[in-house]
Amino acid sequence: MNDQQDSKLLADLVKLMIKHGPDTFESLSKKLSSPEFTQNLSNTLLNLSKNRGNIQLNKKNVQSKTSMNIPRALIVFKDKDSEKYELLNRFYNKLVMNELLPSLGEIREFVSDLGLKEIKEKSRQKAVNSLINLLAELPNEQIKLKISSLRKYSGGDRSLQGWSDIILNKG
Repeated sequence: MNDQQDSKLLADLVKLMIKHGPDTFESLSKKLSSPEFTQNLSNTLLNLSKNRGNIQLNKKNVQSKTSMNIPRALIVFKDKDSEKYELLNRFYNKLVMNELLPSLGEIREFVSDLGLKEIKEKSRQKAVNSLINLLAELPNEQIKLKISSLRKYSGGDRSLQGWSDIILNKG
């Protein structure tokens, strides 16, 4: 393997650790010390590599889906800056659960009002990832301020009365 392939493999392992949790990796680490488990794993990997032509996965699709699921900022700051990671991860989870900014339009409006770089993504998931990556470029205190300014966006009134208020107040 070359350095680039090694780096990609390590990035994939980090994504898996985020997905499955550090306890799973710790458990796997303990199992790897067992000679029987190591031999079994070695045989499995060897068989997979010999039969790779039979695997029907489209590598490009798998990589794009994986990279869309977790913003790169969450991966980068997991070990680098735990405070920033916690801020961004909590915010990201609320966005993913639609507790905050439930529409693409609300995300774009929020980003615009904060004076951040425009988000041009066409899907909400991609916009969420872009928003997290944009916020990650800021110092932690600014992230806190910008996230706290979100209160005016959440829980918007989409009823007929809410729309009437919007229209009448603009006039």
